[in-house]
This record gives sequence, structure tokens and C-alpha cells, in this order.
Amino acid sequence: MAVAALAAGTMTGCSSDELNSGLVKVEEATLRVLTTRAATEELKKAGVRLDGKLSCTVTQAPDDRKLFNLSCDGTTSEGSKAVVFGQLNTEQSRDADGPARGLNFVGVVGDRVVFQKQNCMGGC
Repeated sequence: MAVAALAAGTMTGCSSDELNSGLVKVEEATLRVLTTRAATEELKKAGVRLDGKLSCTVTQAPDDRKLFNLSCDGTTSEGSKAVVFGQLNTEQSRDADGPARGLNFVGVVGDRVVFQKQNCMGGC
């Protein structure tokens, strides 16, 4: 009960834009973790061994609140650059002319595409 009161008190000092911005940051952070896991798993499935972890960023597309751009960088155990990039559409339904729903991403090691996934929802 005290936590709810504290949260309500804290929120009353925030504008709706500030609250939305905070929610977007939380969503971006959550999606970054999920994207990092998915990208790492897809690289592993493609036979790529990483030297360490991928460093991923996820940012909301400026013109659409349901779209997030993603980019991951890492290094393989052989020293090649590994890059994963793409877009995530969090919209529940999709228009025929709209972007594909789910995670759409490409993995590149050196200059070679090692995977390309489209419409991934809950795993590819």
C-alpha cells in the first residue's frame, strides 16, 4: 500500500510526455535484453561462436511508436566482426501495407550473411 501511494505521489509530478518517455525507456531496455538473447541464439544456430557478449541497442523508431530499430555488435572467437541489425514491430495486428510483424533481423559475420529471419514471434 505504501509503495502504491509513493508511486502515485511520484507520478503526479510528471507530465504524460515524461511518463511515456519513461515507459519507452523501460520497453527499450526490455527489448534490448530479448534482442540480445535472440541475436546470440541465432548466431549460435548459424555456427558462429562469439568471443564475449554482443552489445545491442534498441531505439524506438521516430515515426512509429510500435517499431523499434535494433543493432548488435560483437566479435567472433576467430576475431571477425559480428553484426546483427533489424527492426521489431510490437503491433499486435498488421495491415497488408504495413511492416512485417515481429522481429525481422539479419546476422552478418565479416562480409557474409549468416542468417536472415522475418516475422519471428517468440522464437524463430
